[in-house]
Amino acid sequence: MRYSLLNPGKRIRPLLTLLAADACGGDAERALPVACAVEMVHVFSLIHDDLPAMDDDDLRRGKPTNHKVYGEGEAILAGDALLTLAFQILADDIRPPQAAARCASVLARAIGACGMQGGQWDDIRGLSDTLSVAGRKTAALIEASCHLGAITAEASPEEITALQAYGWRVGLAFQLIDDSLDEAANDCDTLKTQARLLTDEAVQNISSFGTKASVLIELAEQLTKRDR
Repeated sequence: MRYSLLNPGKRIRPLLTLLAADACGGDAERALPVACAVEMVHVFSLIHDDLPAMDDDDLRRGKPTNHKVYGEGEAILAGDALLTLAFQILADDIRPPQAAARCASVLARAIGACGMQGGQWDDIRGLSDTLSVAGRKTAALIEASCHLGAITAEASPEEITALQAYGWRVGLAFQLIDDSLDEAANDCDTLKTQARLLTDEAVQNISSFGTKASVLIELAEQLTKRDR
């Protein structure tokens, strides 16, 4: 569990949770347990995604994948344990209890059959529809990361809606840039153009936050311009 969770990475999802809380006037310290839970869920998905039955990858973040180091059985258990621990953290560390329940619901919805797991299923079947695969496999959890941060900050319904719209578009743009960096991609320019349009829309979605959203805007721009 520690091997994969503490492996250096972008930490985009937990960062978005903290930034969303801050944009809504919340306390980053209060949002930190949720951010940790989000990263645990993300890493669980990576461990399982790398398995031979899924993408069968040998490397993750420049290091051997979990199952290459510990074996498939232990990798599956490590992923399962991280997923379980994420919800334990939400239950134990988020107050009031109503906020913990909302966070658990939002996270479960994002990674369930209608979210990340469904997107993974479509990916396994070779479906090429962007909204069905990237929208559920990647964007759903990124959208939820923003939503969760807003919940910890006791954000208004309008703020939550704006951050969800931002997160969804940033998530899609993030995946499109990833796809454009794939050596096998033959439509890089098209993917980058689509990502640029989505990023512009994401920035517009949170314009009502004013300067409180400046870091969220900067992050969205950086993700679109990255080359790895």
